[in-house]
Amino acid sequence: MTAIPLDPREYLKCEIFGAGRAWRTILQFLKGFNSSSMFQILLGITDNKPGKAEKAAEEARRHGILAAGREADIRTLSPDKVAPLIMMHVDDPDALGDAIARLTLSSIQAHLLARTDDDRLVGIHANIRRDDVETRDAASKLAKALAVNTTPSSSEDIFGTRGRAAHLAVEPNLRNDIGSDLVLNNEALFLNKPPVSPPLAISFNGQKPFPACVLDHRAGEFEDPALIAHTILDSPTTPIRTGNDIVVVEIGPNSEIRLHTVRRRRIDGRVAVNGVEVLDPRKVTPRNTDQWPAVVRQRDRLLAAAAASAITRKQPVMPTD
Repeated sequence: MTAIPLDPREYLKCEIFGAGRAWRTILQFLKGFNSSSMFQILLGITDNKPGKAEKAAEEARRHGILAAGREADIRTLSPDKVAPLIMMHVDDPDALGDAIARLTLSSIQAHLLARTDDDRLVGIHANIRRDDVETRDAASKLAKALAVNTTPSSSEDIFGTRGRAAHLAVEPNLRNDIGSDLVLNNEALFLNKPPVSPPLAISFNGQKPFPACVLDHRAGEFEDPALIAHTILDSPTTPIRTGNDIVVVEIGPNSEIRLHTVRRRRIDGRVAVNGVEVLDPRKVTPRNTDQWPAVVRQRDRLLAAAAASAITRKQPVMPTD
C-alpha cells in the first residue's frame, strides 16, 4: 500500500468511470491538478473488469493522489453512492447515456470517441453541472441514439493495428486536449458552477471541439439543414459568436444521427452549412418564382449529403474511450 502524506486542503471528491485506454493520460493531468489546486483530489475509480480499478487506484496513489478502486457496473450504481463529480470514460454509449440521465446528484464530465463508417473520428465532449437539466437530457439522448447505431469494436479498431494512420497520428494531441478539458472544468463543476468549456461539444478528426446542441426529431422526420441552420443561429441555445461554428446534432426516426456544422459568417452575416452558403427557406415560398426552385434544389442537396454521412444502423460507429 502506498502511503500518502497528510494534506490540509479541502477534498475535491471525484470518481472516474472506466480505467481503460484514456486512464494514463488522465492520471498525468490529475497529478498536475492535485499539485496546484486549492483542492486535494479524493479519487474513486470504478470499472467492471476484475482488478482493473484497484490497479489504477494503486497507480494513482504512487503519484500522490488519494484513490480507491471498486469493481462495479455503472448501470447498478445508486445516485447517492457516487461522488459529486464524475469523469466518464467508457466505450459503451448505452451505459454512458444511462449514467448521465440517472446520476442526477453529480456533475459529469464525459468524453467518448467513435470512428464513423466514412472514417471520420468524432468526439463527444460533455461538461454538465448538477442542475443543468437541458444539457444532461441532450447528452443522454445523443449517447443513447449512438448506442442504437454502434457495432461491436475495440480500441484496436480506432487507435490500434486496425486503425487509420490519420487517427493514430492525432491520438496523443486528442488525449491531451481531453485531459486539459478535465482539469479546466472540474473545480467549477464540483462547485456546481457553469463550466469554462461548452457544456456539450463535438470534435472531428482530433480538431478543436465545436459547441453543440441536440434536436430530437425521433417523432417526426429530418428537417431541411438550411432551415435548421437559420433557426438555430437566429435563436441559439448555447452562446456562439458570429464567425464560429456550432454542430447541430439531429436525432431522427430510428435514432439515426445527422451532424450539421453551421456558421453565421463574420464577413457578410450569411449562414453556411458545412461551409456552403445557404438561403433562408423561411423567406422563400412557391410564389417567389425566382428563388423557389433554388431553395428546393438546395434542400434536396443538403438532405442527400446529410443522409450520406449520417450515423445509422447501415453506417454504424465503432466507439472507444
